[in-house]
Amino acid sequence: MRNINLCILLVLLISIPSELLSMEKTHHYITSANGYSAIVYDEIQRRINMFFPHIYKNYDYEREVRNIAYDTYFGILIGSKGFWLSERDEPFLELGYIPRSGIIHTKRILEGLEVDEYFFAPMTLNASGMIMLIKIRALSDVNTLSIFSLHNFHMGLTETGTDFKSEHIIYDSSDIFFETSSTSRYTVAYKPLTENSIHSTNPTNPYSILKSGNHLSNIDDSGEVDDAVCGFEKDFSNLKSGDERWFGVLITYRDDKDFESIISTVKDFIKNSDPEELLNAEILFWEKHLDSLDQKFIDMSKDDALLNSAAVLLKMAQVREDNTDTRRPYGQILASLPPGMWNITWLRDMMYSIYALIDIGSQKDALDAMKFILNADTGYFKEYVGLDYKFSVCRYFGDGREESDTNEDGPNIEFDGPGLCLIGVAKYIERYGRDDLYQFRDVIYSGFADVLIGLIDNEGLIRKDSSIWERHLNGKEKHFTYTQITALSGLCAASYIAERFGDTEKSLHYRTAYQNLRKNISEKLIHQDDYLVSSLEEFQSYAGYLDASVVEAINFGIFGPDSTISKSTLNIFKNLKTAGGGYKRNDDGDWYDRQEWLFIDLRIADAYKRAGDSIQSQNLIDRAKEYTTTNNSQFPELITEDGKSVTGAIPMIGFGAASYILANIDTGFIGCNSEPADASTDYTDIIEEDYTDNPTIEGNESMGLDTGIHFDIPIPDNNDSDVQKESGLGCGCNLID
Repeated sequence: MRNINLCILLVLLISIPSELLSMEKTHHYITSANGYSAIVYDEIQRRINMFFPHIYKNYDYEREVRNIAYDTYFGILIGSKGFWLSERDEPFLELGYIPRSGIIHTKRILEGLEVDEYFFAPMTLNASGMIMLIKIRALSDVNTLSIFSLHNFHMGLTETGTDFKSEHIIYDSSDIFFETSSTSRYTVAYKPLTENSIHSTNPTNPYSILKSGNHLSNIDDSGEVDDAVCGFEKDFSNLKSGDERWFGVLITYRDDKDFESIISTVKDFIKNSDPEELLNAEILFWEKHLDSLDQKFIDMSKDDALLNSAAVLLKMAQVREDNTDTRRPYGQILASLPPGMWNITWLRDMMYSIYALIDIGSQKDALDAMKFILNADTGYFKEYVGLDYKFSVCRYFGDGREESDTNEDGPNIEFDGPGLCLIGVAKYIERYGRDDLYQFRDVIYSGFADVLIGLIDNEGLIRKDSSIWERHLNGKEKHFTYTQITALSGLCAASYIAERFGDTEKSLHYRTAYQNLRKNISEKLIHQDDYLVSSLEEFQSYAGYLDASVVEAINFGIFGPDSTISKSTLNIFKNLKTAGGGYKRNDDGDWYDRQEWLFIDLRIADAYKRAGDSIQSQNLIDRAKEYTTTNNSQFPELITEDGKSVTGAIPMIGFGAASYILANIDTGFIGCNSEPADASTDYTDIIEEDYTDNPTIEGNESMGLDTGIHFDIPIPDNNDSDVQKESGLGCGCNLID
């Protein structure tokens, strides 16, 4: 029997990729967010030590959103023995999200008690806040027991960040502690979720009181002090074995000192609910949300729980703050959630999130995100673009204003955005009909599609830009192939959009531009060995011209998955493999370039799946899954080049959660590989040109540049008006699966 077990073990070890055997858990945080605020649980410190009152990094172009929580956690007093749960080292029996939710849950057994803790930013709360709950179950009779909570937030504000100076905590008759500082305009409120709790603040410190085995006494006013803290205590004595008790605190935040509004928000949210009911309400919210998605996705997630986690992260990372006359935050989706440093809305990352939302059937969230883009405050970099435009050249501040980061080489000016946006609009219209976006018809044309055409330069390509890897300017901008791919797919999408909007001439106009750009890409960005290069300039200098982002030419349907170009491109990626076993983004060589990118792994996995290589595809998907689940289901930006740990911004959304969904689901993109129905337009001079004169390519057929379109799924009518139905254009654009 021992030999049989040894053989089984050897088989299991052989079946696990060697790089995964050396993988270590290195990310010890779990994030919960509700579109308003984000909290982070530290499993090493065993406490919440981050509370971001807004989920985005920058409130506007002047103000950064800072972590205002030093820490908050529970404690227990049994008889005269007091301890804080953050300081106990009993192993976790459970640690992670409650399945199919964004609720952080831990379970431990200590001092004859089974202790469950729950921390979450409630989606059921339409405000910035968090809930912390504790459930204890007695494993034997307990005569005297109290549960404590401690709340240490830093409400002061200095030029360098949050500060604990000049804080003031005051108790209100609504059973709420309010904390403010004379150096800031903000308020945090603490509301116990059970009646008859003791409330205490400075000069008494709840931390030392519990540690000394004593009880709190009611103190209403801390006065203005440095490093004010507060806490609550609830007596739960005389427990019989098996008895359960709940305690919790609701913490809310406002950008002002309007106590009455906070009281109203708290009352409306809690009503008469007890802690367990508030937890169940949050669980029910997540069940309803996930059950509302496509049945195909629901079925897939039964076999892969990480798909649910991905959908939850997408939901948590979308801003739900209302728009005002001066701010337009609603609907944007961050590139990462805290503690990841990229909790900023990058247009590119957001578009991958939108693609995933459309594909899983989260229509409202996808539409809200699209409307954010179409309504955003942009145009601040016209001197670089040279045209009026509506997309962001890089990213957005929290208030919806366009932003671009700048260094000694200038700002990032990225032209992949308009194409990616048009792809998203086309995907949305294909699935849900045109009516939701028809009101934006003119801005879609003038702010996106027409700009793409205006950006085509003397090379017949989209002008040099900073592109996906953000190379800035000052000679570092290039004709990056990724930008050309997104523009080409975007023009195809624009042709489709115009067709659905009933604009025949515009559809043909965009289609002509598509054909011309496709021709120039084929002539100038394909190596003589039939693979796509990174950029025109790197190819011309014949140095460092491998870039894995060109895989999107396969995923977006520009080249058929069985074409020579696709096969050669996938094959050349072997030169981008890391020592750890995944893929780096390019061959440029700096630290960021050399690490393994989860996003690249997953986009290559998608391409392999389209090419019919399910083994290679699944290996990469499983790899991403293993690294993510090992690290608390938080999708990493990077895996170190040796494959041992995750690093970068974590958790990633567009380049993480959304990309995981896209790699698993049969996603589609609009393709333009046929003649339009209008026979009066002659494209033969474009699509029948003899490519064999160009030594870098083998010709149209080998490149996979089909001249026949394929409709893999029908276009639904979905409430479209008669204008579209009578246009008769028949562009032939549809989803490429």
